[in-house]
Amino acid sequence: HQVSASFANHATKAVEYEQTCGRLENELSEAKVQLTTFRDENEELRNIQRESDAQIIELRSTIESMDGDAGEATHLVAEIANLKYELETKVVECQESSAEK
Repeated sequence: HQVSASFANHATKAVEYEQTCGRLENELSEAKVQLTTFRDENEELRNIQRESDAQIIELRSTIESMDGDAGEATHLVAEIANLKYELETKVVECQESSAEK
């Protein structure tokens, strides 16, 4: 009887371990999906930042090459500020999206 009870106890523990392993495998799969999502979002943000940096450099160069055209310079400065704002907004959106997951 004692052997039978011991066997039943081991069998129960084995089932519990298998269930735990299954749960951990599912959690690992979910974590891999999240990691892939975070990597893709990070890459998208890096691309946006590179594009914005290039536009900012181009606009600054244009401003520096202008000869006293204050109206155009003001317009370009506003455009630079807008690009920076858009980039910051995308970063915040991505961070909030990541925090929700």
